[in-house]
Amino acid sequence: MAHALTSLPLPRWRSRWLAAAVAVLCLAGTAARAADAPAVPCAGGQPSYPPLDAEPMVAVVHGGELGVRTPPACTAWPAGKFDLLGTTTARFRFAGDAAGLLPRFAEVSHFPAIRYWSPSRDQWWPLAFEAFALTDADAGHARADFTAAELRPGTPLYFWWRMATERRIPGLGTVQLVNRIDVLELTAGRLVLGITSEPARVALLLTLNRGDIRTLYVIEREPETPDVWRYFTLTGLSGLAAIDADDFLRNSARGIFRYTAGLAAEVLPGR
Repeated sequence: MAHALTSLPLPRWRSRWLAAAVAVLCLAGTAARAADAPAVPCAGGQPSYPPLDAEPMVAVVHGGELGVRTPPACTAWPAGKFDLLGTTTARFRFAGDAAGLLPRFAEVSHFPAIRYWSPSRDQWWPLAFEAFALTDADAGHARADFTAAELRPGTPLYFWWRMATERRIPGLGTVQLVNRIDVLELTAGRLVLGITSEPARVALLLTLNRGDIRTLYVIEREPETPDVWRYFTLTGLSGLAAIDADDFLRNSARGIFRYTAGLAAEVLPGR
């Protein structure tokens, strides 16, 4: 009987209404899929990783598509809404354990070696022009680079950097930020580390609040191939930091991966 009914011709207006309704349902289904929260490996998620030595996969989703969610406990992020979320997944070779990767975060003075493709300048550009470690959250308390042994769970560390920006605001060629580093987990086969921005004034009355820029790193050894590591980052941007930040996030994420993996800069295409 159902087949007989569906085979009857519909009046033209009903046919159009039905087509529109189907289109709306399809769009709703697409939006629902787009709104899925990123799969975070330290919370048991299963992200997709590209082949070894392939370009990192970077995905960006706007916070309005996700709404307010409670982040996994392993991120140490507070509940709230980000204006932009980005994930980066990649794989790289490294002969050592997770502690051997710590110098790449501890040696803050090396951060100016990180380069990214600048969409506004149409050329490779340093992500950071200056960077140094701090004894605390005060930008005036500079010190020498951290040692790898200082990066351990439960001991927050701070660093300052003057980083590039793609903002077309007069006088805003760079942004000076204090950031907090937290090692959340460290075993032989896994490093989970978070970097959180501290409050900052970036231009006249423009400000960033604590946590407007957050990045979680989950770097773990593949069980089947001990010298191959999976690289995952989750970046959350809010407020001023998220405005027109899609291309900057994508391109800087690639540069940060190459630095962390010990690969040469300026190799991958920026677009």
